[in-house]
Amino acid sequence: MCERAFKNEPFANQAFKSDWAPPTNLHTEALKLMKPFTDNLVIAAGAPLATCPCHGLQGPAVPKAEFLRDGHDTIPAFHPVLTPDFFEFGTDENNLGAKGVAVEMDDAVFGLVCQDLGAAAPKWASIRNYSDPAVNGTLPMTQQEDCASKIYVKYGYWTSVLGAIATWSVIAGL
Repeated sequence: MCERAFKNEPFANQAFKSDWAPPTNLHTEALKLMKPFTDNLVIAAGAPLATCPCHGLQGPAVPKAEFLRDGHDTIPAFHPVLTPDFFEFGTDENNLGAKGVAVEMDDAVFGLVCQDLGAAAPKWASIRNYSDPAVNGTLPMTQQEDCASKIYVKYGYWTSVLGAIATWSVIAGL
């Protein structure tokens, strides 16, 4: 999904796939460990973000801790993590969810390296934390970027805690 600095590179629109299925035997335990932290992901009434013009796309309810796996539940098979070459985020208008399951600036780099390694490549997976809800796509771009930044600053720590627990469950499940 390189559309700017790397748009003419041979890897610009390539997809990299890991055929390894990560272990799921500790998912239930990981979800139990995640649950106490999900309260930290609620935009409380009266909080600074509650007055942000992007508020409303993430409701006041506590989000559910869950694993979304490629080819399971509501995720189509090989629904990739998108790796743009610019600050990209989902909006309720840009339809990134149809293109991929998440947006991350670095994941495809590892996939490219593993592809180059061939048979010597390690088993790998992309584990993403839910750090940003979709932003209101009707706002001017500066406000969209401001909302995405505020949401990440406010909630990125806690979503990273959940991502670390998810990562633990895969590594410990080996």
